[in-house]
Amino acid sequence: AGPGAVRCGAVILRDPVHGLVAFESDEEAIVPALLEAAELQRLRRIRQLGLAALAYPGADHTRFAHAIGAAFVMTRFAARIRSIHDELPFWQRLTTDRAREALAAALLHDVGHGPFSHLFEEAMPESPRHEEWSRRIICDDSTEVHRLLVRCDATLPSRVAELVAGRH
Repeated sequence: AGPGAVRCGAVILRDPVHGLVAFESDEEAIVPALLEAAELQRLRRIRQLGLAALAYPGADHTRFAHAIGAAFVMTRFAARIRSIHDELPFWQRLTTDRAREALAAALLHDVGHGPFSHLFEEAMPESPRHEEWSRRIICDDSTEVHRLLVRCDATLPSRVAELVAGRH
């Protein structure tokens, strides 16, 4: 299928930091589609702040909530870039494809986190860091995340993985 082939209904969620967040446009359809992926759903069980909730019971945020918040912030960033569109050189202007890959990268940037978040990496220093696991999940054609990205655009997984790695 070609670009934009992923279609999913709009989603409006209540975020603990940002309040109501919405992903409603065709460009943003990648977010509700990816939210259904098992690899993203597992982030509901990964705590954002490791063991902090043991001392601070209110600090019980998850990587799932963080991912949604990051994607929402990316929608705001994209809107800001678009508001100055005519002032930017053509190579810096935001296309629908670039906005879609930025949204996917924001949502998926922590998909590779292990149990107890960064604490897991400290306990297993020889193991790859979560960014590498995220890249592997995004690029592995056996994952739901990869299949959803490919349905949108065959090159989207590699482009999203590059953004997650900080390369653009």
